[in-house]
Amino acid sequence: MNTAEALLSGWRGRRFLLELALDAEAIFADRDGTEVPLAQAVMSAGCEVPTATPEVVATLPETVRLADVDQDAALHAFADAVAHARYWQEPDGEDMLAVTPVVRAALERVARHVAGSATGIGWWSAPLDRADQHMVAWDGRGRRGPPIRRHPRAVSGGLPRRPT
Repeated sequence: MNTAEALLSGWRGRRFLLELALDAEAIFADRDGTEVPLAQAVMSAGCEVPTATPEVVATLPETVRLADVDQDAALHAFADAVAHARYWQEPDGEDMLAVTPVVRAALERVARHVAGSATGIGWWSAPLDRADQHMVAWDGRGRRGPPIRRHPRAVSGGLPRRPT
């Protein structure tokens, strides 16, 4: 499976492509003073009472002038896509929109554009640098509210002892 197919095959990949197209549209709209029809249609189609259909939205990615996918653009769209992941509940309106066959097909152009950009996403296919992995451990300081009560097993590392 190539990069474009991989992006189109999953919820976060499709959302990444949609966010990238929305970001590109916004960049050029700010610079040129133009409208943002894709953003307006996506917002409308994602509402409970949509005024735009997936078929209408599907006509718009073709009109978006795609910006170069540098690392900042890729990370911004990736962060937005991940921020909307809610695995404990149903997908939101934009995720449901991106999974419709017509919008998914319209996102193929964006996927090919991303796949052809080694600058912004080259790190995706780079080998894992095991020596450069990091972990953040929170010590609880600065936390507001009552302290968390811990089970004795969590504190002692084993089962609580019975009195002898």
